[in-house]
Amino acid sequence: MATRGGGHASDTAGERLIAVIRAAIKLLDAGNDVAVAKAAASIAAVASECGASTELLGEAIPKLSDLIVNAGGKGTHVRRNSCAALTAVMGTHESLLRQAISSSGCNRLILSLLDMANHDLDVPTKINAVCTIGQICQVPEGVGEVIRAGGIHEILSAISWAGHSGDERLEASIADVICALATEKRYHLDLAREGAIEKLAALLLRSSSREVEVRALMAFGMLLGKDHSDNQARLAGVHGIVSRLVKLTQSEDQDIKIIAQTLFRTLASNSTLRPGVEAELRAAAQVSK
Repeated sequence: MATRGGGHASDTAGERLIAVIRAAIKLLDAGNDVAVAKAAASIAAVASECGASTELLGEAIPKLSDLIVNAGGKGTHVRRNSCAALTAVMGTHESLLRQAISSSGCNRLILSLLDMANHDLDVPTKINAVCTIGQICQVPEGVGEVIRAGGIHEILSAISWAGHSGDERLEASIADVICALATEKRYHLDLAREGAIEKLAALLLRSSSREVEVRALMAFGMLLGKDHSDNQARLAGVHGIVSRLVKLTQSEDQDIKIIAQTLFRTLASNSTLRPGVEAELRAAAQVSK
């Protein structure tokens, strides 16, 4: 009999959860798209529950990866839910994230995710694919794998599509990945060469999403350090960005306000850039009169 303390009830709930996950993993092999999509959705929904077994969830990784890699002939919900499930599984424990990254099929997985991010016609699927890439980038090894798969170019290309879609969730997800890539200093030059600063600035200029603002500013903070005068010039050269930074320094959001103030000081303290910064501020003041 269950006690009032809930000990037995808790054990039973954990057993039920494991049974749900085990059944869902088995259904991932079903040939029916509807069944597979539902199974992936179940895994996405319960993977983070405290009773979920790390070892059992690990069994889902190769199955979900294969579904994503071979997504061409699958329905929209299979592609979308498989990405969501894999993101959830990798997010439950670092060992599962590293399992996915160290697998022999990791490169094919990332290439497939990048392709979805750029070419899938379904926006929610694009978002889920970008979020999965973002989860992979939560550890340095994952960032390296994404870079080696051509991830910088592909993610930056996705910014243009995101602009056409007007979906703030997609823009925020892309900004999050760029921010994650920027955490690795050894790739700063690659990011700058591919136009990350200019494209992220363009995204910041057109977006009013807090998530985009925070992620873009954080990425700039990493890319525009005192030893990166070339990157500072790249940002300052984007028309309208100085005025945007000034506006963000007045944000009610303290995170946005503090980072924007730091970035503005960085640009304004660069003696080479200062005349241009001052000129843009004067022009902005004239327009506002």
